[in-house]
Amino acid sequence: MGQSYELGSLQDEQDFQRLGDILCQSFRVLKSDWLDYSRIIGLENFRVLRGGQGVVGGLVVYPMGQWWGGECLPLAGIAAVGIAPEYRGQGAARCLMEQTLREVYEREFPLSALYAATQPLYRSVGYEQGGTRCYWQVPLEGWAGIQGCLPMVRLADEEILGHCEGVYRQFAARCSGYLERHPALWQMILHPQQGSAFAYGVGEVGALQGYIVFSQRSQTAERILDICDWAALTDEAQRTLWHFLSLHRSQLEYCRWYGSVIEPRLALLPEQSAQILSSELWFLRIVNVPLALELRSYPSLMTTELHLAIEDPIIEENQGCFVLEVAGGKGRVKRGGRGSLRLKIGSLAPLYSGLYSAAQLSQRGQLEGEEAEIAIASQVFGSSLPAMPDLF
Repeated sequence: MGQSYELGSLQDEQDFQRLGDILCQSFRVLKSDWLDYSRIIGLENFRVLRGGQGVVGGLVVYPMGQWWGGECLPLAGIAAVGIAPEYRGQGAARCLMEQTLREVYEREFPLSALYAATQPLYRSVGYEQGGTRCYWQVPLEGWAGIQGCLPMVRLADEEILGHCEGVYRQFAARCSGYLERHPALWQMILHPQQGSAFAYGVGEVGALQGYIVFSQRSQTAERILDICDWAALTDEAQRTLWHFLSLHRSQLEYCRWYGSVIEPRLALLPEQSAQILSSELWFLRIVNVPLALELRSYPSLMTTELHLAIEDPIIEENQGCFVLEVAGGKGRVKRGGRGSLRLKIGSLAPLYSGLYSAAQLSQRGQLEGEEAEIAIASQVFGSSLPAMPDLF
């Protein structure tokens, strides 16, 4: 007879210590790191899975938002998923995720996202690849001639969030997949593990057109400027940021940052000197199909409808046929319809995000339907490649 588990919040100091032990062992971190992490995240955002012998695992649910076509949708970010070694391989991790998804649905989050240490577990509960996170490097030599005419102003620690959050929000609204950040993510940006952070605004204080937060370090023989976060609302602001970075070339060799597989800001550099050092894909889950489809935006000149048949064995409310009516950049969803585009809930995630088109999903056997309807679905969900620079 299988073990039964129940999801719940942290109840007492014993729960806190037990979860800390599990996560420290799972992620090979020190107990002091756990104490700092739990303080930044907030204990109310942790969930534990209890079995007959007490806490057997747990995770974090970050309440955030995610930008899609200029609209910010509520997002449940999942992190720090850990199960005690003696309970692994017994279905505890899947149970933890299934019960967490049920709670997330009841809290009316249309979307959930995570970084997958192992794909099979998260795919089994409806997550699928949703977008990119690429680690870029560009040498600081070779483009000293690029100029920017806007002033750069140093931001004091207590000023950074007040000046940068609004600029970031305007920038993120243009970028599919970017987060409306949880406060903990801002703390990680402003207090990087490697070195001190320096923050500068582009333009006049009170009317910034961009900003950059960075740290500096030496790694073996390399001298690196790590961009913790940056945003530019105009080409002139981005040119100014490139010029500002070039001024560090006498002491530092490279600048590095996380971004999309396609970085439009690189088009302003004179040469193709940037390279991707590493990349990964984050995972997306459509938690509430009608909400997710209605809250995002669509191509403003399209008027059409899609007849979807969704298979979701975890959240039964998503199971069945839906009609998505698109007009004037908005979507409206109702039950019923022909169900002529057939797909599992996991396949809806990369279609929704634009990571893969309906045609690509069809070629891989992840979506079934008539060729004409598949072509329409590719247009409905077509967007810039989704990216998420933040790690959580």
